Amino acid sequence: MGTLRGQLRFLREQGFAVHVISSLSDAVARFVAAEGASYLPVEMRREIAPLHDLRALWRLWLVLRRLRPDICQVGMPKAGLLGGLAAWLARVPHRVYMLHGLRLETLSGGKRLPLKWAERIACRTAHRVICVSESLRRRAVELGIVVDERCAVLGAGSDNGLDIARFAESESLRTASDRSAKTSAFRKARLLSGLWDG
Repeated sequence: MGTLRGQLRFLREQGFAVHVISSLSDAVARFVAAEGASYLPVEMRREIAPLHDLRALWRLWLVLRRLRPDICQVGMPKAGLLGGLAAWLARVPHRVYMLHGLRLETLSGGKRLPLKWAERIACRTAHRVICVSESLRRRAVELGIVVDERCAVLGAGSDNGLDIARFAESESLRTASDRSAKTSAFRKARLLSGLWDG
């Protein structure tokens, strides 16, 4: 839920009624309460479980029909599949899928194909797919999971920006000797970033 930190509160402060739907979790409930949003648990299993998945889809559809949201944002393969389908069936006018990564690339055999189809369906039920990096966007298009016209990357990537106050310089970093260490660390971070995204 860390990637949503601040977003829920910001949306609420802008006048939106914010609701979070997830499987029952005390940690999620505490986080959502701290952000001032509404928490609606709907039991979903992470792995493929056809009967449970159909029940979860039905419950999600019921919740969305009752709420009648203007926007529905889903993320992660299972929530993207079930939440995206439920939002599509409920005719939510603006549907967004946050693509954080491609779990299917870590799988092989019989689990890879169903996950690829889940991602495709999640992307097809969304009006817009937001990828957290340009390299992820390119890979998702290359794998045929999403069409290029439907996906975007916000800025240079990320799904919640960067809280620069967390990285404010302390007095010790302002000395001349520390500046060179900081420059070296910055160069290393840029190199790692280039390797990761390249």
